[in-house]
Amino acid sequence: MAEGAAADRSRSRSPRREIPIAAPIEEQDPCLSALTRLDNSVAAISNETAMAVAKLLRERDQKCADVFKQRTEILASSTKKNFWLSALKNGLKEEESIEEHDEPVLESLQDITVEYGDDLGKSWKMKFHFAPNDFFTNTVLTKSFTLEQEQFGTGLDAVSCKLDEPISWKAGKNVTVEIETVKKGKDKGKTTETPRDSFFSTFFCTLGPDCELPAGVELEEDSDGEEEEKDDAIERLLEKDGEVSEKIRDEIMPRAFRYFTGEACDEESEEEEGDEEEESEEEDEDEDEDEDEDEDEDEDEDEDEEAE
Repeated sequence: MAEGAAADRSRSRSPRREIPIAAPIEEQDPCLSALTRLDNSVAAISNETAMAVAKLLRERDQKCADVFKQRTEILASSTKKNFWLSALKNGLKEEESIEEHDEPVLESLQDITVEYGDDLGKSWKMKFHFAPNDFFTNTVLTKSFTLEQEQFGTGLDAVSCKLDEPISWKAGKNVTVEIETVKKGKDKGKTTETPRDSFFSTFFCTLGPDCELPAGVELEEDSDGEEEEKDDAIERLLEKDGEVSEKIRDEIMPRAFRYFTGEACDEESEEEEGDEEEESEEEDEDEDEDEDEDEDEDEDEDEDEEAE
């Protein structure tokens, strides 16, 4: 059931989107008026269908939640260690989201759950449930997402994401910083903290309008060597965050066991290899067509020379 749910989640993204109805256009010719009415009719039908599909998806999610609860109970009573650590590492290998120093913290991760604030998925929460550990005092880390309708089209754009409560790190256990002790000079013996890449800083962060860049994140340069604006950087980080968040929600959560065993990763590799083979075959076909065209041109030139 979990495997089917993953596919359904992936296919369900578009039907949940709400299509904006076009505003009336006054003093336009009859043709434009008719086309506007037809376009609005299609939008209304699509939105009605999206609401119906969303209702079915919420019922599906509730059934899956019961299955996931059973999975959590089985894991709690078993000797399987690092279930979610392995599932996330395998599932996010391509994204390179999890650093080596994150792994001891994620060993205490017991479950991941999702809650929706509305039927269309414009607001939702992802909760990471932790057992008592040596790194922080939080038992649950909750990340909230807010999305809005695209101006044109049927998709949803990320507006913001936020960590509902900050991580309460225990003394000397913050894995998002590198702690060094000064060995010389007047500050000898003091400690310094330098931000470093970590799943707990890049994923468990707040992004959105008027937000500051997360610690350790630097502005990138474009092809002309110009530094990007802060708002552009926030948008870039939101896009990447959305990809990681949706992959956890739509693929890793439903198929956590297959990511734990690595089977899901093998399937992804096979799909990528299949895509690469198709691209290679298409390139070969294009090359063959180019060669045939060159041969035809050569033949035409030979015929022209003989005619002369």
